[in-house]
Amino acid sequence: MQKGLLALAIAVFVTGCGQNGNGIEIKQNNQGGTLDVPGAIAQMEAEGSAPMLDRGDSMKGEDANDNGIRDDIEGFIESTPVSEEQKVGLSAYAKGMQKIQTSEEMTPEVALSITDSYIPGYFCMTTFTENNEELRRISEEISAFTANTPDRAERYLAYNASMDGASINLPSPAQCQEMSQ
Repeated sequence: MQKGLLALAIAVFVTGCGQNGNGIEIKQNNQGGTLDVPGAIAQMEAEGSAPMLDRGDSMKGEDANDNGIRDDIEGFIESTPVSEEQKVGLSAYAKGMQKIQTSEEMTPEVALSITDSYIPGYFCMTTFTENNEELRRISEEISAFTANTPDRAERYLAYNASMDGASINLPSPAQCQEMSQ
């Protein structure tokens, strides 16, 4: 079932070139035929309409500068049309998403610890800014791009399951103001 959810998530991601009756966008090849999901993603990457993502077997992926963010995700963040301060917040969020992938185990305590590591910056960045909807969309893409293989998607689903029923503390507007200074 989890792999079915991943396939659905990928199918929803493949957008922009035609639409079937269910509202899911379908990519067509140059000969007018429909591509399968991997083919459509490869074509979108080649065209530059989707970022080139690491799809290797490693849960960690390539992180040449060892900053806790996969290189492909870091490149995606750098290409986003947001302020440098917001890129810092997106990077903190990406580090949290990467911690999900590199954790040895996924227990409720580990999941909550990961969430606590990125939620203050993420919450303040996406709640108290003029372009908060754009930042939320970018954050959702970072989550999807980080969980872009079956094994990574399974780990992300395990994280979400571990967070089920958890309570988190969100910073106040005053705390967000302090964090931005």
